[in-house]
Amino acid sequence: MGRRAGGPGTEKFTLARVRVINEEGMTVSEIASEETFRIEIDFVNKVNGTKMGATIAVFNEEGACVFSSLSNQERVWQARGRPRAASAVRAASRATFWRKATTP
Repeated sequence: MGRRAGGPGTEKFTLARVRVINEEGMTVSEIASEETFRIEIDFVNKVNGTKMGATIAVFNEEGACVFSSLSNQERVWQARGRPRAASAVRAASRATFWRKATTP
């Protein structure tokens, strides 16, 4: 999976890779609201039993948060210590999620 040692992190976690992927499976540096995309974050937990939460946030060009995936409400994930191992966090958004709402 291409994890590299010595990435940014703490004494408990090391970031291995972050990718934004379009609908065709290509890694991209920018996304648009009308596009389907996935975000993949790979990390290494260096301390057995460590508890963690993960958040993915997407900001627009004006700095406003337009998409967020927060794990702190998931009791099973939040309360369980993680094994010492490589792990991943994933989030996805379909283009249909971003369609403009119409008022009646």
